[in-house]
Amino acid sequence: MEKTKKLTAVLKKRKEVQEQLDAIVKSITAVGDQVKKLQEENNIEMAELISLIEVTPQPTASSSLLNVISPVMAKLVLSSMQSYIFILKVSDYFVPMGEIRIRPASTFHPEFVQKLGQFCYNSPKNFVSTVAKAQVGVFVSISMTHASFRPTFAAANQTTRISALNMGEVGVIFKKKNQPVGVTSNTITDWNFFIPLNPATKQQKKIVSSAAAELFGHIIDTCSSPNKAVTEMSKSQKNERGRYTMSLESHQ
Repeated sequence: MEKTKKLTAVLKKRKEVQEQLDAIVKSITAVGDQVKKLQEENNIEMAELISLIEVTPQPTASSSLLNVISPVMAKLVLSSMQSYIFILKVSDYFVPMGEIRIRPASTFHPEFVQKLGQFCYNSPKNFVSTVAKAQVGVFVSISMTHASFRPTFAAANQTTRISALNMGEVGVIFKKKNQPVGVTSNTITDWNFFIPLNPATKQQKKIVSSAAAELFGHIIDTCSSPNKAVTEMSKSQKNERGRYTMSLESHQ
């Protein structure tokens, strides 16, 4: 009887140890998930910095490095004030087929990002959208129009323009309507999301480059394979592209 009590006490102690170990494993898993998220964010930041370095002019006798960097730093500070994540949800004949989660690049027009983020914050907006152009495995261009979203913002500083060229990047092609004489800003009536997939040949890379899509941001959770929804849309024939509908939502 005494022996049974001792064994029961030992078993109880072991169960307590097991619960503690389970809690430790849970904590380690949570830390691992957080580290993975930080690694992903760091990779995106490095990609943006590499792109920025590639397009930043080298200082000359007539222009100092400070003068080149100052406009860029101003954009970085302003864009950090509003940090949005955009979710582009894609449906095929109104049946959900996937979503594209986009983190805006700090080098993209912060005024446009802020206005778009506010417009669809925590509330999916159904844009009049369709697959405008596509090539299997190369790119998808999605037209985006909404009667209630026609923002105006100052002309961009083309010195720091970065193009969307690689898998995991998302570009924007603006279609601007000029304002009356004397007004310095433009109204954006409609625009396209341009998403490269995996252009392999020289000709395919030339097609992506010629689109001149300005880097809007990076697709989250895209490491070595293209987003499934993007891949499916790239396969669509011209007479099939009207089947896709999109909504856009933002979160912070």
